[in-house]
Amino acid sequence: MLTGAFLLMPVHFYFHHLSTKLENTAANERARRIIGEQIVSDLHQVSARFYQLLTEVQGKKRQVTQKLIQQELGDIRTALKVIENGGVFHKAIQLHSSRKDELIDEIPYTKTDKENLIELLEINPLLAEIEEKVVILENLLHRRDGLRESAQQNTSLLQIQQELHRFLNNTEPLFNKISEAGNVIYFTNTKRLHDLDKLQKALAKKYLLIELTIFLTIFAITFSLFFVLAKRILSINRKLQQEIFEKERAEDLISRAKQEWERTFDAVPDPIVLLDKDHRIIRLNKAMASLMGKPVEQCVGLKCHQVMHGTDSPPSYCPHSLLINDHKEHKSVQFMNLFGIFFEISVLPLFNREGELFGSVHIARDITDQKQAENALHKANEELEQKVEQRTIVLKRFIDELQYEISSRIKAEEALFQTQHQLLHAEKLSAIGKLSASIAHEFNNPLFAITNILIGVQQHESLSTQNERMLELAIQECDRMKMLIQNLRDFNRPTSGVNVATDIHQTIDNMLLLCKKEFNDRKIIVEKNFAVNMPAIMVVKDQICQVLLNLLTNARDACKNGGTIKISTEVRDKLIAISVEDSGCGIETDHLDKIFKPFFTTKQELSGTGLGLAVSLGIIEKHGGTISVESRLQKGSVFTITLPIMPENDDLSEYRILM
Repeated sequence: MLTGAFLLMPVHFYFHHLSTKLENTAANERARRIIGEQIVSDLHQVSARFYQLLTEVQGKKRQVTQKLIQQELGDIRTALKVIENGGVFHKAIQLHSSRKDELIDEIPYTKTDKENLIELLEINPLLAEIEEKVVILENLLHRRDGLRESAQQNTSLLQIQQELHRFLNNTEPLFNKISEAGNVIYFTNTKRLHDLDKLQKALAKKYLLIELTIFLTIFAITFSLFFVLAKRILSINRKLQQEIFEKERAEDLISRAKQEWERTFDAVPDPIVLLDKDHRIIRLNKAMASLMGKPVEQCVGLKCHQVMHGTDSPPSYCPHSLLINDHKEHKSVQFMNLFGIFFEISVLPLFNREGELFGSVHIARDITDQKQAENALHKANEELEQKVEQRTIVLKRFIDELQYEISSRIKAEEALFQTQHQLLHAEKLSAIGKLSASIAHEFNNPLFAITNILIGVQQHESLSTQNERMLELAIQECDRMKMLIQNLRDFNRPTSGVNVATDIHQTIDNMLLLCKKEFNDRKIIVEKNFAVNMPAIMVVKDQICQVLLNLLTNARDACKNGGTIKISTEVRDKLIAISVEDSGCGIETDHLDKIFKPFFTTKQELSGTGLGLAVSLGIIEKHGGTISVESRLQKGSVFTITLPIMPENDDLSEYRILM
């Protein structure tokens, strides 16, 4: 056993030395791999920020981006110096977006020969070239901004854009080199670690073979001791391999978890912010930064009540202040005046490893739509109550109307008596019409004799100029009286019911002649606006005269204190339109639907029968036409008649009613 022990001890020490050396080499290679990955990450950051310069419009933001690029390049040079000369590499693990809150992991690295570092040291020349490209790009962007601000010609601006395009095309190979260099660093380090792993496994196999040889040599005396020792060595070897594997895996998981956590934090749609005890912002996601209207970097360090409430001190209902006092979760609903949004805010405490409170997490959820829905529901409930109240009023009104209808039926007999009275009045008017026709006939004979005598005197006697003029006026007045008598006879003559070609303008003039005296007595001015080339229409002439006389009479009665009556005509395709407009008192809105009903009148008793418009409507509709009215109180009314130039029905005799 002592012999075996003496044989195994040197072998064990030798292989332990080799294993330790191999482990140190592996640790050194892992350190170089971490440094290389950091360099590659910084190079990608530099590349991203370089292209970010193109999107920055403000010069100050570009200066900030340039400083970040210089800082990244400085970090790369520091890492390359550690690899070239050896030393401790300080890897920063950021807890937040700000560089102030980060952990520093110290990674020792031992210098190796430069042949093994050639893939990393080849990056040095690229750094200076990047700096030159950044300076050139800034100059080009500065020139472009200058041209835009000075409103130069589009040609100069286009040249700058083309120069920028060529510059980016020339710069693209540089960043392709950087990307290739990063890939080479990654694959080279991975290969070396893989080779070390294979070497370690080969060393373990070699060690097993030697142990097996010694074991076979001293099998009889040292079997049990050798077996225990071999088992221990195998256990140590496996543990070492497992530790190496787990450490690499843990580092990779930490890196991925950090990236995933940052992406998830920024992807949350609700605004989230972390505050310290002094209400200062430690970290926030993109949704909160977008709400504040500032970049994430500029928001860190600001006090939340300044940016969220616009005040120098937190409000009395601040949930963060309550949490600092009782270390408990708080929820509240607040309306942010600066943003016009309702938020449901949840505040949770943040503790360190020692269990001490160092801040809080604020999660704000936009509930503006929910609040609006609640307000709409409240409003709908109020409207429903109003509708119920209105329905109650309507029901009460219905009961009142029912009572009114009962009372109206009681008054029906009184209305019937009034109707009989109106019919009697209509019969009286008819008799007066017949009497006026008879009187007109009796007046016509002496008027004819007087006219003949005056014409004879004018033709056979020599008169002075003044007497001649007076005689002419007397003859004209006789003709006017003859026309008045003729119109009166025509109006009261029983209707023929036959359509005849009628000059509507002449018919209107005849009716105006009948009304001339009353218009003059009431100081009513008549205006005529007749259409040119008005065709003759086929109508029952005396019936149309009756309609026109009714409208002129109503217009006269509406102009109690004088006014204007305007009569207009126009041709509308196959129709003609006649409008009678007055500037009188107008018609109440409630009466507009009733004025064409028989016996409805707003005139005093004995002044009207309520049949004029009803009869006129029947005559016009029988002619295939229409009659309409527009009226405004104290402004006047317009009655418009439309008649076809050629009627569709010739049977109009039944509408002859004397008024």
